[in-house]
Amino acid sequence: MTLLAYPIWYFLDGPRHIVGMPWSGMPVFGTRPSQLVNPGPFRHRPFLGGYAGPQGPPGIFLGWWLLAAEIASVAVWHRSRLVCWTATAGVVAWALSLGIMPLGNFAWLPWRLFALLPVASDILPLNFAVLVQFAAALLLGLSLGMYWDHRASVATLLGETSARIALARAARRWVDVAWGALCVTVALGVIAPIAATYGVPYAVSHARQPGWFKRKGRLLHGNPSLLVMPYPSSGDQQAMVWQAQSQLAFAMAGGYAFVPGRNGRTSIYRDPLGGATAILNDLSQWAVSEPSAAPQQTREVRRALSAWHVSVLVVAPQDPRPGDALGFLTATLGRLPRWQDGVWVWYGLGSHPPVGLVGESLAACAKLLTRDSLATPECVLERGSMGRTPPLKPPIRRPLG
Repeated sequence: MTLLAYPIWYFLDGPRHIVGMPWSGMPVFGTRPSQLVNPGPFRHRPFLGGYAGPQGPPGIFLGWWLLAAEIASVAVWHRSRLVCWTATAGVVAWALSLGIMPLGNFAWLPWRLFALLPVASDILPLNFAVLVQFAAALLLGLSLGMYWDHRASVATLLGETSARIALARAARRWVDVAWGALCVTVALGVIAPIAATYGVPYAVSHARQPGWFKRKGRLLHGNPSLLVMPYPSSGDQQAMVWQAQSQLAFAMAGGYAFVPGRNGRTSIYRDPLGGATAILNDLSQWAVSEPSAAPQQTREVRRALSAWHVSVLVVAPQDPRPGDALGFLTATLGRLPRWQDGVWVWYGLGSHPPVGLVGESLAACAKLLTRDSLATPECVLERGSMGRTPPLKPPIRRPLG
């Protein structure tokens, strides 16, 4: 218990703990009553993000056959305390998994008792689906075990009606075999419909690491700090995978973590950070507000990069908006990048002042990315309010692809 006390304290009251729910609207994230028997629309097709294969049924899905078997088991073995307690726990977990709004704003549900309590309010109601599945599996196992234990009474009944002892013994053996086959058949019969809702074999995709991280990134000396686009704080964590594949040879700005947001108390996902972090996040996702590389934005990001001690900047084509990210960082550093091993890279922040763009210049330059690896950066410097600044070294120009 003493060993567990420190991590519990660190989580609840540590220096970087968060207050309240990690995400907004967590009490609403519950299951629906129909999901007990309805596998939903994503059983044979992918969801919007995450796992690339078919998502399968919701976590609380049992199906009609298993649900009917559970009800029958409770009816037959209701005298067993263990069966009753297991069934009760499953029903309570199911009620809590509904959250507070599956039936509309006017329906009272048990989770309303916990939605405003400290610590308990941090729980996602749909996570109770795991307890529902556990209770269903345990109840099915208990029932089959009790059915198997009662095979002796059937064998005895057959043996008493047999005229000879040899027939009685044979009857017992055949009853064991038949009874065991029946139990296995029932178990497979109620589980098979659930298995059929999953896509098999599971989809496997390999993380495509850009060549620069294989050949250059892992050879960097002094554990430098990198800014990698897509920005890992945006929700696209590919860069964190590339960092791990490079044997953590470099530090990296940003990352996916539950830390306090702008007010220092609630989660960053409820109170997002502003400034440079917000701009870099927008450059790595299809956001409603698009950075324009205005002078105040490029200066703000430049100050942040200096404060974070970033010494290498990398833009990978895997970024959802590579043209915008490439153009914005070009304006921030005021010089052209190098095209190396499938990425755009700047070594050092340099001494060139940031370039500011006006209007929709960044969007217009981003569209030129398909022409040439340096078409977008050159367009940004040409349209910049401070004019084009020649690169320190002639850049390596290569076609995309």
